[in-house]
Amino acid sequence: GVPAVSFEVVNVDNPAEVGKEITYEIRVRNQGTCALTQLRLGAVLSEGLNVTDVKSPIPHKISGQSLIFEPAGKLAVNADIVIKVKVKGTVAGDLRCRVSLSCDQLKQPVTKEESTVFYSN
Repeated sequence: GVPAVSFEVVNVDNPAEVGKEITYEIRVRNQGTCALTQLRLGAVLSEGLNVTDVKSPIPHKISGQSLIFEPAGKLAVNADIVIKVKVKGTVAGDLRCRVSLSCDQLKQPVTKEESTVFYSN
């Protein structure tokens, strides 16, 4: 089979007011013809972003500004994983969520970054 991964990080609430909760959606889809194995995800948030909630089918832990997910055994053909990370911006400025993905079928990790501009009134 041929591996093919669709991977995106999206935030629909941009710009946002300081103190407002926003959601980053991380979506991974296996568009290939073989299962993806040892799928690993991790996220790093800018200083000034505080995680308030994570909805994920993969067990995870929060360590400082990092979100660490346990390896997902297998992602079947045409299957997807959707993770929603709710954060609150505590300072004004351009704050970012950077997510990396790796699996046995990729030679090197893929990284996506989503920016949110927080402003204060």
